[in-house]
Amino acid sequence: VAAYGHLQREHGLELVTAPATAAQLPNLLPIPGAVRAHLDVGAQLFAQILGVESAGINLLRSGFMPSFEGIIADQNVRYALVDARAFTGASAPLVHDVYAPLHTPNRGLAVVAPDEHSLQQPYSRSRKYHAHYRDCSTHPRLTTDARSTGVGISRYGGDGGSERYEPEVARNMIRQQAEDYVSGRLRHGLGLSASMERDPLMVVDFDLMTMVANWQEAPEFIAHVVDTMTVTAGIQAITVGSYLEESNENQAVWPGPVIDASPADQYADWRLPRLYAAARQFQAVAHQRAESDTQRRRLTQALRELFMAYSLPSTGPMVPELNRDQIERMRDHINSAMTLVEDLSASQRTDDVFLSQREAETPIFSQLDTITLLQP
Repeated sequence: VAAYGHLQREHGLELVTAPATAAQLPNLLPIPGAVRAHLDVGAQLFAQILGVESAGINLLRSGFMPSFEGIIADQNVRYALVDARAFTGASAPLVHDVYAPLHTPNRGLAVVAPDEHSLQQPYSRSRKYHAHYRDCSTHPRLTTDARSTGVGISRYGGDGGSERYEPEVARNMIRQQAEDYVSGRLRHGLGLSASMERDPLMVVDFDLMTMVANWQEAPEFIAHVVDTMTVTAGIQAITVGSYLEESNENQAVWPGPVIDASPADQYADWRLPRLYAAARQFQAVAHQRAESDTQRRRLTQALRELFMAYSLPSTGPMVPELNRDQIERMRDHINSAMTLVEDLSASQRTDDVFLSQREAETPIFSQLDTITLLQP
């Protein structure tokens, strides 16, 4: 992973950080310091692992509130990537819609959002051919029925039909799709340029994990897009940071709130009150009982359990087995955090075997500091 840091330092790749977990940040506002904790820990891990500072922060699936401006700016990033609804709900009419950055009025944080047309176009041509191995990506286990025994041989398209998978046909199709994609972006950009006094910025969110889940050749498609752009006049691949250096005079306006930027969490009513209660108890104890290394270790594990619970959104109704697993994992993390906190608040010593077991089962956020969640 550290090699990506080298690509940023030497070859112009621009890396951006993200919050520490997949939590919806607006849902964490009732917990003082929780939003800052997620951004701080994410930025610290980014710098630690990659060895470079982040140019921006990706909040596309984390939600956004105007009150986040100061916390984000404190991360020393130049810009935030947000859902396009933040532009739709801006505090004043936008001059260039999502095709130019905004600057927040107080701290001057640049905010950019994806172009919805750019997101939709990759799936507009022969859509049914994008679902190779869909059963592998959405089902928790393989069975012996006809669908699973066809893995690697058949594909299952959006139309519900199946046919023999031909790799060369797929490769030829994605090359054509990449050329169509760049051609469509070029036409769109030329149309925008006619009404703008600057070059339009079209931000594209190629969420590779989501794309691969429904499209086996998504990485090849993205590679072909980049290759095609390098030989196409009138369109240029550029990082947001480079664009801001060239066009730093942008409209100052407050972006609107974006709540639930990812698919609805159908378990929020069950999960969030318990998270709030556990976090409040953690904060009360942490203020009073972070005196020794042993206590700090227990508190750190309690905070780690809370972070893990934050990071478990619903997977949706299509895979009930995974939904049940998510609920059990949420309950396990919340109960473990409460056990550690309640024992400390009662001046009891948490079972060292239990603590060691929980630490072994959650080997993540090794540099987590209990004081982080106490920041206002």
